[in-house]
Amino acid sequence: MVDFSLALKRAHTLLASLVANLPNILVGLLVLTAFVLISRLVPKIIGRLLSGHRNAQNLSYVLSRLASWVVVTAGVFLSLSLVVPSLSVGDLVQLLGVTSVAVGFAFRDIFQNFLAGILLLLTQPFSLGDRIQVKGYEGRVEDIQTRATRIRSDEGETVIIPNATLFTESVVVRRPYQNRRLEVDVNLKGVALERVRPALLEAVRRVPGVLHEPPPQVLVAAIAPDSLTLRLRWWILGGTNGLESKDRVLEAAQRVLAQAAAQPQPSA
Repeated sequence: MVDFSLALKRAHTLLASLVANLPNILVGLLVLTAFVLISRLVPKIIGRLLSGHRNAQNLSYVLSRLASWVVVTAGVFLSLSLVVPSLSVGDLVQLLGVTSVAVGFAFRDIFQNFLAGILLLLTQPFSLGDRIQVKGYEGRVEDIQTRATRIRSDEGETVIIPNATLFTESVVVRRPYQNRRLEVDVNLKGVALERVRPALLEAVRRVPGVLHEPPPQVLVAAIAPDSLTLRLRWWILGGTNGLESKDRVLEAAQRVLAQAAAQPQPSA
């Protein structure tokens, strides 16, 4: 015959311990509930504090989530210390340390991108609407999220760049209100430089989108035995499509060079 006396004795002891500990459990639940309620107020407080920030929406979202998790975690550990009084502060710190190391190894890349996103939002090396170039990708910044930044390329493609890459790699930033300098090289052969330089300058100046100040330039970039390499330089507004501007300048330069080559050259 099966003897249940030992099992009943253990169940009785467990029930008695639970009843004796019931006040601590109730207090722990009340404390945890209070911390959860506080964590829900944190986003509103942070939103008001960051209302004048340039990236207020994204930064408020990131910091609110981080602060809410900190508040809830503090509530959980405080509740545990009330429910289980035998747990010392050292035990809780040790538990937190072991948990942090395990989670850190498992989600290292996620945390790296998350922290990089916070730093990017705080330092603001670029903002929404700016054009950035990093590791061969270039486009307009559309969104800065906790894990990655989304840009739109000139081809209409959406490129997702991890925030850790943007924080550790060299990034070229072009703001909409900052002028950009562009340049292309053209080959001059069989035509005297003094004949085409004024025409090239005027042709570049007439291209739509080319700024008159600073003025365009036509410079000699290289000299070969039977030809010259001319470098055309000009400035455009920050929000102008650079590829289209180069296409128009090259087209205008080609017309000038073709007209000059078709004209009879002066005898030596």
